[in-house]
Amino acid sequence: MPRPSGREAFVLARVGAAGNPAIRLACQLRPQADVAVIPVLPANVGADFVRNRKRINIGEERYIVSMFVDMRGSTKLAEARLPFDVVFLVNRFLEAASQAVVDAGGQPNQFVGDGLLALFGLNADPATACRQAMRAAAMVALNVEYLNHEFATELQEPIQFGIGIHGGEVIIGDIGFRDHTVFTALGDAVNVAARLQDMTKTLNCTVVLSEEVCRNAGVAPDRLTQTNVSIRGRDQSMAVCTAADPTLLASLLDEMTGPLRAEQMSAQILV
Repeated sequence: MPRPSGREAFVLARVGAAGNPAIRLACQLRPQADVAVIPVLPANVGADFVRNRKRINIGEERYIVSMFVDMRGSTKLAEARLPFDVVFLVNRFLEAASQAVVDAGGQPNQFVGDGLLALFGLNADPATACRQAMRAAAMVALNVEYLNHEFATELQEPIQFGIGIHGGEVIIGDIGFRDHTVFTALGDAVNVAARLQDMTKTLNCTVVLSEEVCRNAGVAPDRLTQTNVSIRGRDQSMAVCTAADPTLLASLLDEMTGPLRAEQMSAQILV
């Protein structure tokens, strides 16, 4: 492409883009050879969409911690109850899990039946995202415990659940068709988190998280039960940590931050 003309250079400078050679003005650019055009907006986006200033997520790769929370026994629950009651209880469970995610700093992303996918790290570094996910798992347990207490006279058995947590590089963006798009994450790390959640049934525990998440959070994996599992679609086994009581994760995080807070207080006194 030719260098910007005087008119184009003037406008580029005025909008603060003169220092970036990757930014050019299409209305002023006169290519000297064939060029490839890559749309930066979905093909269905119209002027109304842009005028309303709705955020467009065209795709980005970043480290995200995925957490799957799944309610156990919803099918059995539906056999003895009216549809309205089943939907009401499932929604209360999803509300309890989602509130825990939000309070921990994450984002509820997708609801599939009686399950929830939550994302951590959209606005945080990997270490913080891992700690947020672990604390969210503990808060889910506390919220569901309160829910079971609230409906103790209505339920024959307490509501049970399983949680899977894993982190890694994924692609985040808007996925879907026309007006039916959702912002979500795609990648191996998301699939692994879903597999780990399902393994809580066979490993007889409530939460399964990868050792990578523990290490990134600053928690020694040997503080939890460790094992190696085979993940469908992966050639090699994977090291994971399990816990029957998710609130243990919060205790481990508190132990880790205790000495740090003591150091900070000592530093303030010295100052």
